[in-house]
Amino acid sequence: MAERLRDYLLPACLFLLTLAVALGLVGLVWVSPWFLAGTADDPEFLTLCAHDGTVRQTLLASALGLAITAFVFFKPPGLFTFKKKAPTKYGSPGNFAGA
Repeated sequence: MAERLRDYLLPACLFLLTLAVALGLVGLVWVSPWFLAGTADDPEFLTLCAHDGTVRQTLLASALGLAITAFVFFKPPGLFTFKKKAPTKYGSPGNFAGA
C-alpha cells in the first residue's frame, strides 16, 4: 500500500492540485472584472487583477509555469501512454533508404 501511495496516488494528487491552482489563476484573471462593484469596498487584489495588465500577465505566466511543472514533475505513470504497434514479421518498410 505504501508503494502504491508513493508511486501513483501522491503524484496524481500533486498533479491535480497543481493543475487546479493553475486553472484558478486563469479563472481569477478571466472573472475578476465581473466581481467588482465599482465601490470603495472592492478588495484591492481583485482591483489589481481586473485593471493592471502587468499583474494579469504575471498571473497567466505563473499559471503556465504551474501547468508545465505539473506535467513535468507530477504526471502519474501511465496517464498519457498509448499502445505501441506490434512489430510486423518483416519489419517496417519505411526503415530503409532507396528506391
